[in-house]
Amino acid sequence: MATYKEKVGTSVVNYAGTYSGAVEGEVWYDSTASTFKVNTGALVFAWATSNSLNLARYNSGGAGTYTAALCFGGAAPPGAYKTNTESYNGTNWTEVNDMNTGREYIGDAGTTNTAALAFGGWKPGTASETELWNGTNWTNVNGLGTARYGPAGCGTSTSALASGGNQGAPSYGPLGNVETWNGSNWTEVTNLNVARGSSASAGASNTAGLVFGGGPNPAGINPADLTETWNGSNWTEVNDLNTARESLAGTGATNTASLAVGGNEPGVTAKTESWNGTNWTEVNDLNTGRGALAGAGTNALAVVFGGSSPTQGTTEEWSETGGIKTIETS
Repeated sequence: MATYKEKVGTSVVNYAGTYSGAVEGEVWYDSTASTFKVNTGALVFAWATSNSLNLARYNSGGAGTYTAALCFGGAAPPGAYKTNTESYNGTNWTEVNDMNTGREYIGDAGTTNTAALAFGGWKPGTASETELWNGTNWTNVNGLGTARYGPAGCGTSTSALASGGNQGAPSYGPLGNVETWNGSNWTEVTNLNVARGSSASAGASNTAGLVFGGGPNPAGINPADLTETWNGSNWTEVNDLNTARESLAGTGATNTASLAVGGNEPGVTAKTESWNGTNWTEVNDLNTGRGALAGAGTNALAVVFGGSSPTQGTTEEWSETGGIKTIETS
C-alpha cells in the first residue's frame, strides 16, 4: 500500500494555523488548534434540495437559521389565508401550533425558530396584527401603527424593523413607512427613500437593516433593484441589485452580508445574489426558480422554502463545499 507521502507528495506538515501552501487533498496538523485539517478544494456555495413543507404555500413568513427555521402563514389554492406553522430541524418540517390570524404577505423577524415575530399582511384586507412566537404558541401583541401587506421584516422578536409594504383599497399603492419594534410597541421612524412593497430585508436588530428589491404592487409590475441601508436613524441608498425583482427572499444576520433569493422579474427567477456591504454579486442559482418564497439564515448558511409559480413546498439549503475542514479524530 502506498504511503501518504507517496500519494500526496508531502509528509504531514506541522503548522500553526491554516497552512496556506496546502494542495487539494493535503492534510496537516494545526498545532495552534491541536487538530488535523485538510484542504478539500475550492470553496463553493450552492443550493441543495431538502425535504418539502407539509403544506405547499406562498407569501408566508420565515424566521430562524438554516437548520432551525420556522414557516408561518401564507396562502395556498384555492386561496385560503393560512394559519399553519411548521418548524424545520435541518432535515424535516414538523407541524406546530397555528397562528391566531390567517394571512399572507406577512412581515417577519426572528433569528431562531423558538422566538419569532409576524406582523401585517393580507387576510383579505390589510392587517396591522402582530403575533409573537415563543417556541410553542403564538400570542397577539400590539399591532403596527400603519396596517399594510408585504412589509419587509428583519431583526429579532424583541428588536425588529418593518419597512415599506402596500396599502389597501382603493389604491393598493406602495408605502415608505418604517416602524421599529422594541419587544412591546411599534414606533414610526424615518421613511424609506423609495416607497415599495414585496421587498426583502436583512439584519438582526432594529438599528442596522437592509432593504432590497420590491415593487409598486405584488403583481409583478415594475420590480425594483434598489437597495437601502438603515443605521438606526436614516436610510441611505447604496448599490443596486443586478436583477430587479419583487416577492423575493432575503437572508442575513447583518446589513453588510446578505442574500437576495428568487422572486419575480416579473416572471419567476432562480437568481441568487450575495451582498458584501458594498456590492451585489451573482452566485449559484436556486434549483427551482420561484417567487413569493420565504427564507431564514445568513448569507453563508441559509434555507428558503415555499413559493409560486406553481404553488410549492420545496425547501433548499445554501451552504459551502470545499475549503479548509477540521478532521474529527474522536
